[in-house]
Amino acid sequence: MAKLHAHKILIVGAGYVGSALAHKLQQKGHEIWAIKRHAGDAVPWQVIAIDVATTKINVIDFDYVFYLIAPNDGSVAAYEKVYNTALTNILCHLAEQQKKIRRLFFISSTAVYGQDHGEWVDEKSLTRPAAKTAQIILQAEQDVLSSTVPATVVRLSGIYGAGRTRFLEKIQRGEFSTRESKRHTNRIHLDDCVGCLVHLMQCESPETLYLASDCDPASYDEVVQWLASRLRVKSALSEPAPVAREVTDKRCSNQRLLQSGYQFKFPSYREGYEQILQEVGSSAQE
Repeated sequence: MAKLHAHKILIVGAGYVGSALAHKLQQKGHEIWAIKRHAGDAVPWQVIAIDVATTKINVIDFDYVFYLIAPNDGSVAAYEKVYNTALTNILCHLAEQQKKIRRLFFISSTAVYGQDHGEWVDEKSLTRPAAKTAQIILQAEQDVLSSTVPATVVRLSGIYGAGRTRFLEKIQRGEFSTRESKRHTNRIHLDDCVGCLVHLMQCESPETLYLASDCDPASYDEVVQWLASRLRVKSALSEPAPVAREVTDKRCSNQRLLQSGYQFKFPSYREGYEQILQEVGSSAQE
């Protein structure tokens, strides 16, 4: 690990993950700047309220940048705006810095894998997604890694954590079938999203690509049945729920991330959801 010094860090997209990352990095003594479309509530770091797809950034000389913008919706146009127009503006800005950036961390998605037979995938696996939006993300990865900016791509799987209880609420209402699908689900807890990004920033010479997912790519059925049991839901719907989007089936390997020295706080859905269930239970009693 590199010796930790105070750095000037830009977080492009201070949403669910970005805000949590900003808090963690600020606790470590770094100077944090965050780009958001709107200023929103007061936060203890510098906020740049702009749309990076249309506005040039004036602040310069960052040590590290985390690109975490999420599209406004699932349309191709929204993805093009985030992963093409806005990303190009950020890359141009970083290339113009007087001080060379140490590293850009581009947050991608495991959606770039198109496997659909439960195959294990890692950083060397074929990426041939069928969905147009995933193709746009994959092209963005290539744009980042072919730029003059030192960069690392981090492919995150499905993010869950504090404040994201919709999945639990649907199971409580019996709106999911325990027979819906044998496909594998890949996830990572918010705390581990933040933890692995901070960890990689502190690595002396990180790789250019990491897959960030927990250690247990369990089947959808298994997760639903476990949660239904913990929530004391006697039965779920007997018929499969319709799938509104294209679904793949793969198992994400995090071996490269583990080999870098990262240790998961929540290695499987059990530990992660157990904490969420406890938090939900505590809130209900207050």
